Amino acid sequence: MRTHRLFLASLLFGALSGALSGTLAFAPSASAQEAPVAPQPGTNEGAEALSDDLSTYVGRPAIERGIVTVAPDPAGYRISLDAAPLTSLAEGIGATFSADPYSMLVHPQPDGTWSVSMNAPLRFDFALALEGQAQSASYDYGMMDFSGVFSPELGAFLSGAGTLSGGTMTSKDAVSEMTARFGPATYAITGSRVGNGVVDFGTIQSLGALNQTMRFQPDLASPDQSVAVTFDAGSLAVEASGRALESRALMDLWAFAIAHAEEEKIKAAGEELRRRLAAVLPLWDDFDTRYAFRDLAIATPVGTFRMDEISQSVGGDGIEAAGRYRYALGYKGLSVDSPVLPAWSASLIPAEATIDIAVADLDLDTPSRLLLDDLDVARAEPVSAATGERIAAHFAENPPRVTIEPTRLVAKDYEVTMSGEMSFGGTAPEATLKIEAKGLDAAIRTLQEAGATD
Repeated sequence: MRTHRLFLASLLFGALSGALSGTLAFAPSASAQEAPVAPQPGTNEGAEALSDDLSTYVGRPAIERGIVTVAPDPAGYRISLDAAPLTSLAEGIGATFSADPYSMLVHPQPDGTWSVSMNAPLRFDFALALEGQAQSASYDYGMMDFSGVFSPELGAFLSGAGTLSGGTMTSKDAVSEMTARFGPATYAITGSRVGNGVVDFGTIQSLGALNQTMRFQPDLASPDQSVAVTFDAGSLAVEASGRALESRALMDLWAFAIAHAEEEKIKAAGEELRRRLAAVLPLWDDFDTRYAFRDLAIATPVGTFRMDEISQSVGGDGIEAAGRYRYALGYKGLSVDSPVLPAWSASLIPAEATIDIAVADLDLDTPSRLLLDDLDVARAEPVSAATGERIAAHFAENPPRVTIEPTRLVAKDYEVTMSGEMSFGGTAPEATLKIEAKGLDAAIRTLQEAGATD
């Protein structure tokens, strides 16, 4: 029944990461899911077995020191994280660390999955000195509520949803300090199983009002002088999706790393390391991520910049022989209130812009295979210089193709659109660009009128 009990490190930390940063988790198709059964009381034997399985992914020392514990509960088993044993370790490097105890309740389902739930505040802080400079940080994420289903077979969550009540983060070092606050957050996860240890995934996260203030001290000799930048946003939305993630192989790689953390062990297991790394390729078939801030205001010493929305998206294939990857950045509704800008410049500032770049025919598979074939962690140089030269030569002989998708700058007086391609074959890069502009007469007229009066 080991498969029935297996919990990976992501079980302990995945729900937390998903709540804070949209970490991926997964769900099977509706036809594959069974109705959950009522939780049954846990047993001492079951808690001991689950603790033993957990050690595969968090390390035996974490269990022995009481950092991770498993106890029977009337509703299953309670997995707890206690940072107190880490205090002495932190003191050993001249640091301090503290965190509120954190736990989750789990119970098994007939289909081999586990139901997971938690409802607790999340707080931790640390302080240390590096090269004589003090650094500290404190995180209070408020109350976190999460429920989901975890599949040991897939090495991933099958479903999940949760909320954060909102929180505060602070950090400080010799030249800067930061305070950030955010409002309530929600997240939901969906997906489907597509193979043995392989999953499709999707997640949506929304965050309430954000405020972040950063202060910088440009000159250490003048501690009373600082520069402040304030970031305010009405909301943040994050979406991520992908196909055929090698979730099980990635979890197995993590377990291997935990079991071979000592230098001598990893040196002696070089062949297995290469096999584990090869098993995670190509990581996934493809993925897409997008985030968008809305109602944004950035206050700086030179003025305040406001936008209705600014978004960024990244997507692409896995590690393939002819991969395609894409990056896009855009904003809408930009306005600038600055004492250093004259009033007439308002019609020349792009109120809207998009940048969209695609890379095609990028061969990451061949260099990956070359690297894995030569990898030997027992050598002084795990990857030989000759292999590095072969990889560099491969990229030179098989360059990718870069496409600039229609990119726009739109201001009150003008609009500029640019598209084209870049290639990297031969002795120098070559580019073909198409640029179209509208309204240049109005822009020139604005400049001429400004020159006549300024």
